[in-house]
Amino acid sequence: MVFDGLTGGIQDKIRDKHKVQAYHMMYAMNIWSCLWASIGILVTGEFYGLVNFLRVYPNVIYNIFLLGLTGAIGQVREFLF
Repeated sequence: MVFDGLTGGIQDKIRDKHKVQAYHMMYAMNIWSCLWASIGILVTGEFYGLVNFLRVYPNVIYNIFLLGLTGAIGQVREFLF
């Protein structure tokens, strides 16, 4: 909750200072988050653990997809309403 509040405040300051649209800000934040998370997963070797886990429990892939989809819908809905 603390980091969510900090991120929101920082995003507001960036949007005001640089006149960035909300969707462009969300896109940039998500791209950077994916990049840093991917680097972290590869550096720590957790990628192989994920692959092994998905081999044992392939039905989890559907749930991961649904989590990503509902998260994206939640981000877009926040700006629409």
